[in-house]
Amino acid sequence: MTLSPRRRIAAAPLAALPLLILAACGGSGSTTTTVAGIDTAVPLGGRLTVASWNVENLFDTADDPGTDDSEWLAGAAGNWTEERLGAKIHSLAEVIRQMNAGRGPDVLGVVEVENAAVVRRLADSLQTLGPFGIVHRDSPDERGIDVALIYRSDRLTPSSIAVRRVAIDNPTRDVLGVEFTVKGGADPVYAVV
Repeated sequence: MTLSPRRRIAAAPLAALPLLILAACGGSGSTTTTVAGIDTAVPLGGRLTVASWNVENLFDTADDPGTDDSEWLAGAAGNWTEERLGAKIHSLAEVIRQMNAGRGPDVLGVVEVENAAVVRRLADSLQTLGPFGIVHRDSPDERGIDVALIYRSDRLTPSSIAVRRVAIDNPTRDVLGVEFTVKGGADPVYAVV
């Protein structure tokens, strides 16, 4: 993703941020609004609502031979089952649907998800609020833990996606950045999780 100098994002400081949203306001004297480390839904300029949530080990029940997800399988110490996964997704969705006075967020950064399939299941559980899309990329984390963005597809369209590796000794989840086009808006919105 190519950003203007005033919107340039340095990857290193972002590794510690759960979610960063940069929104540009049009017109002369336009400004950049930054909302970082959001724990609950917060209106952004009165137009979009963003939230971030560490959903703590949202794993499916299938064995992924490319990762060490053995503790999240049926019969493992945690006895993770399809029933327990469904209950967790249901509980997460109940809270998400209550955000923003019952309208839910326009962009939701989720941390500690295993793969696109569980993110899609979570997004599908929000369909009573409207249509949701997802952006997910597999990270090099040995346990298979990733980050993703869930977004209102009737309000936003991803126009650019960037993934940054975090340079540390042990492979960890990547930093995911998405440039969104706001339907009916002139300026893009940037989300990094």
